[in-house]
Amino acid sequence: MRPLALTALGLLLLAANAPGQEPPPAGAAPGPWPGPARECEEAYRVGSGDTLEVVVFGNSDLSRVTAVKPDGAIALPLVGDVAVAGATLPEIKQRLTTAFARYLVSPQVDAQVREYNSRFVAMVGEVAQPGRRALGACTRVIDVLLQAGGFRDGASADVVVSHGDARAETLRARVERGVFTPEARRVLESVLRGGEIVTVLPRPFVTVQGEVAHPNRYPIEGRLTVTGAVNLAGGLTRSGSTKAKIVRSEPGGERRVLEADLKAIRDGKAEDVVLQADDIVTVARRFF
Repeated sequence: MRPLALTALGLLLLAANAPGQEPPPAGAAPGPWPGPARECEEAYRVGSGDTLEVVVFGNSDLSRVTAVKPDGAIALPLVGDVAVAGATLPEIKQRLTTAFARYLVSPQVDAQVREYNSRFVAMVGEVAQPGRRALGACTRVIDVLLQAGGFRDGASADVVVSHGDARAETLRARVERGVFTPEARRVLESVLRGGEIVTVLPRPFVTVQGEVAHPNRYPIEGRLTVTGAVNLAGGLTRSGSTKAKIVRSEPGGERRVLEADLKAIRDGKAEDVVLQADDIVTVARRFF
């Protein structure tokens, strides 16, 4: 598993550091990552917990690094509390300029976010460092993946971005073999707003047991059928029959048993069953 995890992380690193480029035209063949898009759809809105640096030019005694209080205000000398939560930086600068103008002649005021601590995203699943991540002004899905250390052993190629709001769109990106489709680019470049859950799904496996040469768990790579799984397991033993059973877990915890005739499938007389994650394939013993 180690090569897959490191390769995926390396691709993400290349993606994050590549110079900005225009995305390929619609319908173009999938290719390498086009580079980050740093323009956000809207300006960052400050929230409770963020830390602002306020500079009053020519009046260093009035300048402060101050956190936004739970009531949404910052406390500054001379002007007292100024409400800033929910406002953009240009709006905050205007509010501060107006507040200081009551005491100073033509004040010049600047405000910047020093620390982002008001919006968070949950990073879960097969990443090196799962947990909660604070969001900056333009934090993208790929950014939190890198902050979490990238994929770990056992990760699949699937990244899912969901939200507690049922009205919000659930996004899914598949990142594999160095190829980023336009849809994967769109998802990984999506700017997070707060409250999302970014999940790296575990790699799906099937279990092959019974009369096969190498009983074991095998990863599902693309479309895996029952005959393909038997081949991965080294084929039938001398005692192996052509009868196989597939035990599949259904939603709700119920189990479904499927029958597969390997000879009939080979002869084109039966359909080769496509396997799902966590299927258990058992090849029966042949009775002479």
